[in-house]
Amino acid sequence: MSALFIGFSFYKQKSSQQGLQNVIFSVFMLTAIFSTLVQQIMPRFVLQRDLYEVRERPSKAYSWKAFIIANIFVEIPWQMLLGILAFASYYYPIYGRHQSSERQGLILLFCMQFFVFASTFAHMLIAALPDAETAGNIATLIRFDPPAGQTCGGYLEGYLTANPGGMLINPDATTNCEYCTLSTSDQFLAGVAIGYDTRWRNYGIGFAYITFNIAAAILFYYLFRVRKWSGASTKKSLSNAVHGVQTCLFGLRTVLVGHGKAIPKPGQKEDAWPNRNRIY
Repeated sequence: MSALFIGFSFYKQKSSQQGLQNVIFSVFMLTAIFSTLVQQIMPRFVLQRDLYEVRERPSKAYSWKAFIIANIFVEIPWQMLLGILAFASYYYPIYGRHQSSERQGLILLFCMQFFVFASTFAHMLIAALPDAETAGNIATLIRFDPPAGQTCGGYLEGYLTANPGGMLINPDATTNCEYCTLSTSDQFLAGVAIGYDTRWRNYGIGFAYITFNIAAAILFYYLFRVRKWSGASTKKSLSNAVHGVQTCLFGLRTVLVGHGKAIPKPGQKEDAWPNRNRIY
C-alpha cells in the first residue's frame, strides 16, 4: 500500500529538472518504509525465539544454528515477492512502460534487494535483544530572442560549442529560442554522485550488506543467547569493580570529614564508632 500511495503521489513525472527531483524524492519515500518493515519483522522473531528457547532447545530437538538460519532464510522468498509487488505499484505509475527492459529489470532487482536487506537487518538487530531521462520541459526552459536576422542555432553556436552540456530545442527558429541547461538526466544525477555506470557495483554492495546482516545475526544470537559465559570470572570482575568504587567513595569521605579519625571500613557498622552524629 505504501508503494502504491507513493507511485500515484508522483504520477507520471515530466522530463524536467523539477520532475527529476520529484522522482529522486519518490525513491527516498519508498526507502522510508524501511523502519516499518523492520518493526513488523522483529516481534515475529521474538515469538519464535521464545518458543524455541523454552521448548525445542531444552529437548535438543534441533540446534540453535538450524533455528536462526531457518528464521532468516524463510523470510527471503516472501520479501522478494513483496519487492515485486512494491516495484509494480511504485514504478509504472511514475515512469510508465516506455523505458527499456534493462532499466525496468534493474529497478525490480533493487526493490527485491531492498526488502531482503530490511529483513536481514531486522534479524541482525533482534538476534541478541530481548524485545522487539531529461529532455528540457517547457517549465524549465530558458527563453530569449536572437538578434534580428539570426537563427537561434547560429546565435548560440559559439556558446553551445564551449558548453556542450545543454540542449537547444529549436535551432532553426528566429524568435523565442528555447534552451535547456541539461540534455540528459545523468548530468543532474552527477551532482549528487549518482551514476548509471555504477549500477551493478551498487547492486553488489547491497548483497555485501545482506551477507553481513546474516552473519552478524548468527554471531549475536550465539554470543548473547547460546554461549554460557563463565560465572566465576564474571563474578570476580564485578566484585573487583565494586571494591574499587567503594575504595574511591570511602577515600572521598575521609577528605570530606577532615577530623583525622579513621572511618568505618566497608561492611563495618557505624554504631560502634564514636561521633555518630558526624557524617562519615
